[in-house]
Amino acid sequence: MVNQTRVKQGPNTASIRAKECFKRAFDALGENLEIAIRGKLSQQIIFETVVGMASNQESIHSISHSLEDIPCETSLRHHLKKLDFGILQERNVEILTSRAISILNKKKAYKFAVDFTLDPYYGTETTENMEYIVRSQKKKSTNDFYGYATLYVINKDRRLTLSLLPLHPDLSSAYYIAYFLDVIRALNFKIEVLCLDRGFYSKKVIKLLQLSNVPHIIPVKSQGKKMKELLTGRGSKFEEYTMKDKKCPVTFKLAVVTTYSKGKRGKNKAINYGYVIFGLNWSFRKIFDVYRTRFAIEASYRMRNKSKPKTSSKSVKLRYFYAIVSMLLKNIWLSLAWDYFSPIQVGPAIIDLRDFRFEWYLNLIWDHLKKLRKFRTRIPSHRQPI
Repeated sequence: MVNQTRVKQGPNTASIRAKECFKRAFDALGENLEIAIRGKLSQQIIFETVVGMASNQESIHSISHSLEDIPCETSLRHHLKKLDFGILQERNVEILTSRAISILNKKKAYKFAVDFTLDPYYGTETTENMEYIVRSQKKKSTNDFYGYATLYVINKDRRLTLSLLPLHPDLSSAYYIAYFLDVIRALNFKIEVLCLDRGFYSKKVIKLLQLSNVPHIIPVKSQGKKMKELLTGRGSKFEEYTMKDKKCPVTFKLAVVTTYSKGKRGKNKAINYGYVIFGLNWSFRKIFDVYRTRFAIEASYRMRNKSKPKTSSKSVKLRYFYAIVSMLLKNIWLSLAWDYFSPIQVGPAIIDLRDFRFEWYLNLIWDHLKKLRKFRTRIPSHRQPI
């Protein structure tokens, strides 16, 4: 919900500073990661540089030519290689939530989504990255990707990424679901519902969620004669469906939700949507509407693409680190919005983002780093002008 009253600016008006935007991101990294460094160079400068790279979509090469008081390109690459891949995975939750978790209430149940996102990769396969290259349908002129599994809160105005893991082709979808359920438990949150996309429609995932007593919604795949029959006709309905298996058949409640296009896109017809549901006593309309909120996760990916350092590196570790940083900036932006742009008023808490767009927040971070590390205002030329 957006507040319709704009705040008039004056000399004594409270305001958010670029330093605060920058500091929260830097602190989240510095408090949870450690890089062994000798000499005058400090871990602080390295993390400051990476946060700046993310805010302006810079690469190591480009930022080393943009700022004066940062390590050289060779030194940055050398020290970022020292990051421990296992530690990054172990502490990803602490990094992503350390400066943002306060906007969530641990007494409240939240809607969660788990999803996979893919970053295009145009390089060659090596022993360094072959275990983590995911092959999928061609997108942006490549079939090779680095993939990440994400855990996301999808409640309106509280949309946080709580965890991010690199995809490994040998690990099943059920593995990532089990990991993220452990994350939710460790953070002491309750699950109102877990929304998964059609890619998670499998016996292993459904059985895991049923045994864990987790309320969930998963779109079904229209496969098999019985399922196709259930998804035809008019009128919403509940049915029982069994996924056959010699060892472990899985039975679930199927919600068939019928909607009507009513002339949208030139169509006038009934459309049936089938969902696996568990632990929910909701109307057909609520099932449909709540599941649609899962698509908010796509908006977070678009925002992440605006705060992602550029790289052509083959390093799985470096790319994963950059992915964490990009998601971290989005989380911190939302926490700052609640701290500074949530008016004190009677009634439900709201935030007003018209004066704090994500792009402006990134600009504040970049502006602060330019002053902190001296943006180059003179570029040596190759000749004197005639």
